[in-house]
Amino acid sequence: GVAVSPQPPAWPHLPEYAGLMGLDFMPTEAARFRKLTVFADEEYTSHKARRIDVLRRRLIGAPVARDRRVFIRRGSDDEGARRFHNEEAVVEALAKDGFDIIDPTSATVEEIGKVMRKADLVVGIEGSQLSHATYFLDAGCKVLAITPPARYYAGHKRWTDHLGAQYGVVMGDPHTDEGFTANIDDVRRTVDLFKPRVTA
Repeated sequence: GVAVSPQPPAWPHLPEYAGLMGLDFMPTEAARFRKLTVFADEEYTSHKARRIDVLRRRLIGAPVARDRRVFIRRGSDDEGARRFHNEEAVVEALAKDGFDIIDPTSATVEEIGKVMRKADLVVGIEGSQLSHATYFLDAGCKVLAITPPARYYAGHKRWTDHLGAQYGVVMGDPHTDEGFTANIDDVRRTVDLFKPRVTA
């Protein structure tokens, strides 16, 4: 049969990811079926985890040395609780600390992958852009989510738990004009709390 999907959101990286992962499906707004099997697996089950592993292996390829630290930008002009008022100051400070800075809105999946395959630690505001990290990381890696104080969510921790990676959170400070700021010293101290990678 033909794999059919509801019309996906217009995420710019979706077609490239689908191609690299070998996912062949037909998006549609409306269809009529004689017989239909529906997979309802939004929860992160062990079976879903195994399927994600298959897709990740298609992306990652041969292992490489992981010794880079990366900050991944949110890449959108968020308003409300997710408005990151001092992101540029945090980016500047981390760049001085030797972090690679990547903006997924101006990079292809191939370009993102080149950076993420070498990453041992990824820092970013809590949000969907951290999915780029969890697709490419492996056991022993670390993810640090800078989290808005009015919007706690740790959905990517299910991924890192499955990978055998570490997950940390730095809570931001409320800002008078909605949104939040992040204390760079808190970020640095939390980075230092991660356990070092064990190498054979």
